[in-house]
Amino acid sequence: MKKNVFPFSIMLVLFCVFGASSAFADFDYKRYIIKETSPERDGVTKEKVAAEDVTIRTPDYRNDHKNFQPRLGTYTYDVSWAGIPAATAEVEVDKDGMAYHISTKVRTARGIDLLYRLRYNADGWVSTADLHPLRSKFLTEENSKVKFAELTFKDNGEIYAIRGKKGKAPEQKTFTTGNLTFDPFSASFVARSMEWEKGQSRVFDTYNGKSRYLIHLSCIDIIETKLNGVMKKIWVISPSVQKINDKAKSKLREARIYVTADEHREILKIESEVFVGTVHTVLSSFQEKSGRSSVAMRQK
Repeated sequence: MKKNVFPFSIMLVLFCVFGASSAFADFDYKRYIIKETSPERDGVTKEKVAAEDVTIRTPDYRNDHKNFQPRLGTYTYDVSWAGIPAATAEVEVDKDGMAYHISTKVRTARGIDLLYRLRYNADGWVSTADLHPLRSKFLTEENSKVKFAELTFKDNGEIYAIRGKKGKAPEQKTFTTGNLTFDPFSASFVARSMEWEKGQSRVFDTYNGKSRYLIHLSCIDIIETKLNGVMKKIWVISPSVQKINDKAKSKLREARIYVTADEHREILKIESEVFVGTVHTVLSSFQEKSGRSSVAMRQK
């Protein structure tokens, strides 16, 4: 089972965490690139360059985050493909001092494990003051492969990254981008904190420990739906992701993220087109940190 059959982890964490094994591109990302170093070997230009070898400029979004009040607790999502239960995902949001702590777990279903086994764990710490990144860590077990990465964002703009694979010595690097660069968690929180209008687009420079991405988000529709008996205004967001330090052609896939237009900015549903069919990621329940019983999320 190819991993691009299950991009739910990628789509879900686009707002909560971020998995970066596929790319979607349908926007002119090159206009954000100021300088690109393309090292050559034997007279041949490499398709891939280091994350720090690309200089880009994205808008410096300075937002009033007072209207964004993420609820503390655990969100549970059911993931299905072609009507078949494929996985579950849990996203826990908590506070750790002056930071939001976001913890995400994705697990493929037992039946899917026979063909493709995924265990994805990610944690991120985002400043409560400006939603900028502090640190994050990722652990992916994909069949027999185990990969990890840890990021630290320093006050002087430096990014420290360590990543590796099971059985191999880890790689370390420290660099600066000269641009406001997010990790997946902070990019998702800043994007969710914003007000959206139909037709509005925004782009974020994002780094996951291995690659840098331009994440382009567009509000393609504003709808209303009934959630637990209450009508809710919903932003429909279409994401595009371009790996900027890899010149390989990206695969185009359509996705739609449904986000409540209230102070919580909760992700209700994600629909992502894959090679065959559509993957549906649907919020099934929310367990408040206060200890109250979980609330089933009934959508119409």
